[in-house]
Amino acid sequence: MKIVSSFLMDLNLKTGEYHAFNFESTYLLKLFKYHINAFFNRKKQTDSVFVSILDDNNREMKAKEFYFINFDSSYNNLETEKETKKQIQEILFH
Repeated sequence: MKIVSSFLMDLNLKTGEYHAFNFESTYLLKLFKYHINAFFNRKKQTDSVFVSILDDNNREMKAKEFYFINFDSSYNNLETEKETKKQIQEILFH
């Protein structure tokens, strides 16, 4: 599976694994966050600026095929796996 966009290189994802991304600029981060949220909220995107998710056969996936959890890792200590697991469980509980 991969995330494709009009403004970033493809982001390859492996099922069942945790993925973290770094961005070259705050502008790209904001653009990505805006369009990934638009994708999951099923808002229309343009042909020239978009974010989409493709399966292993390059078929465009739909937002309803996911359960999306969005949290800002700057508020979580990702250095200790035990603490991260606890925080994710608390997010899921609420």
